[in-house]
Amino acid sequence: MLGVFIKCYTIRCDRLDYHMNDSNMNSVLEYIIKYSKETPDVLSCADAKRKLTYGELMARILGFAGYLRHIGINKGDLVVIICAQKVEYIITEFALHALGAVFVPLEKSVSVERVKEILALTDSKLLVSDRETDIDIANLKLSDILTESYQNNKLDLSDITLPAPEDTSEVLFTTGTTGKEKGVEMAYAGSVAVAENARDGVHLKKDNVDIIPVPINHVLGLRRCYTSLVNGSSLVLCDGVTFMQDFFNLVDFYRVTSMTLVPAYINILTGIGRTKLIQYRDQIRFVQAGGAKLQEQDKENLKECLPDTRLFDMYGCTEAGVACAIDYNSEEALPSSIGWPTVNSEIAFFDRDANRILPTKETPGFIAIKGTMTMKGYYKDPELTKKTMIDGYVITNDLGYLEADNSIIILGRDDDVINIGGSKVDPSEIEDHVSRIGGISDCACIAVEDDIFGQTPKLFVVMDEGADFDPERILRILRARLENFKMPRIVVQTDEIPRTYNGKIKRDILGAD
Repeated sequence: MLGVFIKCYTIRCDRLDYHMNDSNMNSVLEYIIKYSKETPDVLSCADAKRKLTYGELMARILGFAGYLRHIGINKGDLVVIICAQKVEYIITEFALHALGAVFVPLEKSVSVERVKEILALTDSKLLVSDRETDIDIANLKLSDILTESYQNNKLDLSDITLPAPEDTSEVLFTTGTTGKEKGVEMAYAGSVAVAENARDGVHLKKDNVDIIPVPINHVLGLRRCYTSLVNGSSLVLCDGVTFMQDFFNLVDFYRVTSMTLVPAYINILTGIGRTKLIQYRDQIRFVQAGGAKLQEQDKENLKECLPDTRLFDMYGCTEAGVACAIDYNSEEALPSSIGWPTVNSEIAFFDRDANRILPTKETPGFIAIKGTMTMKGYYKDPELTKKTMIDGYVITNDLGYLEADNSIIILGRDDDVINIGGSKVDPSEIEDHVSRIGGISDCACIAVEDDIFGQTPKLFVVMDEGADFDPERILRILRARLENFKMPRIVVQTDEIPRTYNGKIKRDILGAD
């Protein structure tokens, strides 16, 4: 268990064996430079087609940075990149950082209309993408970055000025469950602090090889790349787990020792990939999950497949990075626990009036995160920034409270939590129990209005092929598992539960039906 101490309703990590930033590095780029000198032959990054050592990665960064400077990219310029799970993507980001330019990543499936909106909002001078578009802006092909034409203006290290810790390094446009997007502006030092939180949270070893199948425009994948590069270890990029044989071929070829997964991928790997995953129980040191809440059944499935592997659930957000961690395969914790703060994080709780409180199960508070890793603010939106950041804390929309051991229990997003006669119910608690009922392949629970209690749970279920939908049977099983007031009052069958790529339920869509 991570050590913590509480002072003025603030929870911090007090682990003395954690290694804080002992190199005075202000950016991930500086770490890459460091390892390109100290361990130039160690693998830095790889994908399905190629691999680069730290020495090779740094040379490619300097080569592409020279080309970017040649075409007029300078400090402070914003450049939009459409994601691809390729080493060229990593080269592009740090070539921009070598010039002090700002990295703006977008998901690979982004619409042309949205690309145009982001380009206009950010006044970007360049789009880097392998997609064919009719957008009237300078456009470089990501897949061409390693060609001679993009690499023949190579800079020397003396030609670049390392960024200041407070300079803007990236603007990350979030795509949460509501579909509303905000630009999160991050500083160079923030990316280092995020990487340290993840590195120390999982006790990362230098020889680790992490496979990252989650999109690296998304903060989970992107920041796990930072973690490996700050640590001087290796990362392997993979385009999801749907093509399972390709995924496991990379695990075999690079002798992968850890996996970064979203709950949706865990569900696939412990389901149809179960037999294969079990074969790696002595090879995989740890699995780190994030991006969405991990259901208790998924945890149990992963424990069965990898019983001796450290299994981390990492809590955080785009605005504040990894803030809490728990190894649910070896640390005692209650369901819905997100563990304890990571090394650079401070956790506090606020009420609806922005007062700091010491929360309880009966009076939960909004989880708030403070530390070097938090955002500078929302891009070109000072009003929203002012509402979201108080005294340096990023106020999340997640409700939670403290257990006796100072671990943090999360109830869920404020607009997802079901208020039944004043009692706050986490819908995922109901979903956890429903998912264990035979014949049900997926489920979701939302709040609906109730004349007596104010709100009541409504349950949606997806049945296995060939299974009969029997709501009375479902309710009969749940009565033995749930307190009466948590029981769904409405149970309906649906063909599909709408989710984001990483498994978050789009409850607003269910509520609109």
